[in-house]
Amino acid sequence: MERQTRAGRLSTGDRYLDGVLRGGVPRGGLTLIVGPTGSGKGVLAHQLCRAAQQAVVMVAPGRPAAAVAGRYAEPRPRYVDLLPALDSGGLGPSIDQIRAELAQGADLVVVDPLQGLVPLARDPADWQVWLHRLTEALYEYGAAGVGVFQPSLADPLTRAQEAASAVIELRRGEGARPRVLLVRKYEGSDYAGGEHPYRLSALGLLFEDGAAAMPLPALLSDLGARLLSAFRTARRSTAAELTELLGLDLPAVEGALAMLADNGYLTLVQADGGEHVYSLPGAG
Repeated sequence: MERQTRAGRLSTGDRYLDGVLRGGVPRGGLTLIVGPTGSGKGVLAHQLCRAAQQAVVMVAPGRPAAAVAGRYAEPRPRYVDLLPALDSGGLGPSIDQIRAELAQGADLVVVDPLQGLVPLARDPADWQVWLHRLTEALYEYGAAGVGVFQPSLADPLTRAQEAASAVIELRRGEGARPRVLLVRKYEGSDYAGGEHPYRLSALGLLFEDGAAAMPLPALLSDLGARLLSAFRTARRSTAAELTELLGLDLPAVEGALAMLADNGYLTLVQADGGEHVYSLPGAG
C-alpha cells in the first residue's frame, strides 16, 4: 500500500476544544499531554481515541497494562504492550512496533505513560533520537501521535516538548479553583490562549460554558471571520462564489467553511446538482 501523508488535524471530539486548537491535534506530529496525577491526562487521551477512526494505545513501562486500560472508558481502543519489544533491546524495537501499527492504518497512536520509556534510554541523546524517530514515523504516515507525560522528570520533559508539535497542559484545581487546560505550543497554527476550565467525565473533558464562553475572534481564524462577514450580504453561497468574491484560495475557503459548519456558525445543504451551499443558521 502506498504511504501518503494526510495533512490536517484530528478532531478532539469536543467542539470547544477543537476551537481552542483550531480544529484538533495535528497529524504528522506528536502532541504532548502534560499534567499531574488526577488532572485528566488519560481521560483526554481516551477522548481522542474515541474521535479517531483507528486508535491504538502503546502501553509503556511504568504502570501495569491493566491499570492503563482501566483509565479508558468504553468503547476502548486497542492496546499493545510495549514491554516485550523493549525487553528485546532498548528503545529501538518500540519504534518498529509503532511503525507496524501505523502501516496497518492506525490514525492515532497514544503512548501511555510516555515517561515510562525514559529509564530505558542510555543517555539523553538516546531519548532524543527515539523522539525524532517517532515524529518521523508519524509524519510519514500522516497520523496523530499523543504522549501522556507526568511532569516529574524535568530534562526528558523538556526534550519531549521540543520534539512535540503541540503541548497541552492540564492543571489540577485546588480548593475552589477548577481544573484548567492551557496550550503552550502549537506549531503551524495559532490557538486560543488563556486558561480553559473543565470538569472530568468518563468520556472526556467537559468545559464549563462550551463554545459560548469563548469570544468569536478566539474561535475563528481571520479567514473564518471574513467569510462570516460576507454572509451579511450573501445569505446563501458556495465555496467557489465566496472564493471569487473575496479573491481567496479555494482550498483555504473550503477548509474554513467546513470548520464554520462543524462549529454551528453556518448551515450546509447539498443542492440538486450536488453542489454544497452554505448559509447562516435560520436563513431562508
